[in-house]
Amino acid sequence: MSDNVGGLGDEGEWGVISGQGGGAESPPPCAPLAPWGTRCKNYGSLINRPHSLSPFTCIPGPITFMDGLVGAATPDLRYIITTPNVDFVPTFNQGVVTIQYHHDHRFGLEDPVLHPQIYSAQFPHFPFIRQRPDDPEHRHQLLWTNLEDKDVVNVHGICVSHLAFINSDLRLQMSLFVDDMNRQVGNYLEDSSPGKTRLHFACAAMNAAFARLGYAATLPDLQRQFVSVQRYYLECEAWLAWKAKEQETVLQPIPQSALQYIGAYTTQPAIAQLLMEARVPVWLFRRNEEIHSEVVIHEIVEPKPPVHIDTTRPHQPLWKGYPGRESLAATCLGGYTYFNVERVPFTRELIPRSEAHPPLSSEAPGAARVPDYAAAPFPIQSTPSSPGPRKRSLPGTSQSSKSKAKAPKLEDNHRIDPTDPSMPLPIDAWADALLNTEASREVEQHLQWGYFVPNPALLANCKQPRRREAYFLGWLRFRLAMYYVHSSDMGTDVRTIQAQGWRDALSGAIALTEGLSDNNRTRARHVAIRDIFHKVFGASNIRDTRDLPCQFFKEIYRSLDGIPLGVQQEILWELFEMGFFFELQALDRVVLAGNLEGQDAIFAEAAEQTRHELISRVFKHQAATIRVRGNPNYEELAGLGAAEISHRASSLEALRQVFLRWPGVLVYLKKSPSLTYIDINDHDLRMAEQSMATFYVQTFLDFAGRPPLVPHVCPRS
Repeated sequence: MSDNVGGLGDEGEWGVISGQGGGAESPPPCAPLAPWGTRCKNYGSLINRPHSLSPFTCIPGPITFMDGLVGAATPDLRYIITTPNVDFVPTFNQGVVTIQYHHDHRFGLEDPVLHPQIYSAQFPHFPFIRQRPDDPEHRHQLLWTNLEDKDVVNVHGICVSHLAFINSDLRLQMSLFVDDMNRQVGNYLEDSSPGKTRLHFACAAMNAAFARLGYAATLPDLQRQFVSVQRYYLECEAWLAWKAKEQETVLQPIPQSALQYIGAYTTQPAIAQLLMEARVPVWLFRRNEEIHSEVVIHEIVEPKPPVHIDTTRPHQPLWKGYPGRESLAATCLGGYTYFNVERVPFTRELIPRSEAHPPLSSEAPGAARVPDYAAAPFPIQSTPSSPGPRKRSLPGTSQSSKSKAKAPKLEDNHRIDPTDPSMPLPIDAWADALLNTEASREVEQHLQWGYFVPNPALLANCKQPRRREAYFLGWLRFRLAMYYVHSSDMGTDVRTIQAQGWRDALSGAIALTEGLSDNNRTRARHVAIRDIFHKVFGASNIRDTRDLPCQFFKEIYRSLDGIPLGVQQEILWELFEMGFFFELQALDRVVLAGNLEGQDAIFAEAAEQTRHELISRVFKHQAATIRVRGNPNYEELAGLGAAEISHRASSLEALRQVFLRWPGVLVYLKKSPSLTYIDINDHDLRMAEQSMATFYVQTFLDFAGRPPLVPHVCPRS
């Protein structure tokens, strides 16, 4: 039967699973209605009146994949749907289908984790998705639970309203599923080494969504991330079940009750046969004229209406067409950024990243120019094979003794940390790289990047007590909102916020809820920040919190005197850490922007997933979600900020893997063995760390036109 007959979609081939021809040797069905060995012979005509059946008699023999324990007719009476191994026929949408988010952040009848879909060889594991249990107390009900108001805790003392954290108990329950699936996937990959598969993507997407549940977000955002964790857990489980079924032998069959699968429908008898032999629910669509006298249908039933499926469609379509590979693919994009479903129609999910994240160009304010990689090499003047840094004069000085240029402010230059008790300790390799690395080109001042977060030197270098207090408390009021802004896909460019803009914002000079300054230069700075918050949150959700207490994790502070010195160090360390995290992501997008030219949205989404996966390995924590200071697992969580070089090894190796994708990467880094080898010594680790720090700082200078924020030692207590 050809694809798309009657608008039923495309199916392809079975994929990897193999099966034997003929139905006589079929194993027992999933849920037979008649005793095995009994074949009910139907003598009625289904061609003209599918609901008018003559009496049937039973003859010996198994029920084959061409028969039906039950059958149903489509509303237009053009097709008969039969199933050989379950006792119901679901309701299926015929013809053109629309993929769009419903009120519960799922895809309704077109959602493969809620409802059987057409079989596609590109997604052969989808029929093996777990069926939702009937028992409301079953532990797996959490995988279909919707997040509600009662499941979140609102955040207070920040500059926007309606941000909340997921309830810690609920997140802990979900973490048990996530940890268990990571173990299963890890064991499978260790045993089979299959190479890059859909399993890698689904597992990484599950972990990414779960990590985002640790950030403060709007309720719709948290709901979507919660659904994403559920979706990708179920897909990972289905993939492993499919592979286990594929490898099943006659001598070692998987028990029939191991999983209750969701199944699939098909127009191809061969697919129906193989799904039946795999003990997966299957529904076969056939035209009336294909139902010949040898076909047995035990009972004609009405299609079963869907349960637990939201049919409201408040959002714009993501995809429209006939069901098949593309419709399934439209439900499988990772979505590595937040989308507030109250404000955004989700259409950016199908826009290539080259459009959703425009390359930084000379036309974009606050952005560095992206080179044309097809026409020019990576803009680094030399590529030494040794890790030694290149020397330059100290900031604010000149090679000539006759030149006495005025040194820039420390917080604007931040090549040297200010001397202050609140500053976390520097790491030698990164401090040396800032002092001794020189950019290979100049970036015009108006194209230089601003800051994703305030430069920590701005807070530490302020000697006026009242202003210093305003800076610290001001950042705590901005903190969670800014992390949300960085995770949104609202077309904002936070790099337009320069150092002076952050001074104004943290000191309270910028009142997001009031009028703007009359001074043109000051007004421009205020507009840059105010527009970002209004665009992401909406003006009605901005609030004045200058007189409210501040929150840092679970602690409440009303003044700087109430913030212990250790917590001040922790606040500044988090600024360095999150600044480095955001800048590394942005630089990676810019450096590799040329790879997306001419590619489709699926390729772009895969590239973004790879980026997220690689960079997440660098950070063993999410500094804004897990408190590293005082944590019993400090050595494991501190990552690049661990006090001992040996504890930084795995994060350094993860960072090296990020750099190996960049043009112009140092030969030393390419040829270096893994930094996690058990016999590697501290000297080799320090050499590699110095090489990577120098390479990163120089690359950042070339594109951003300013020094980056770099890792510092995380305070222990």
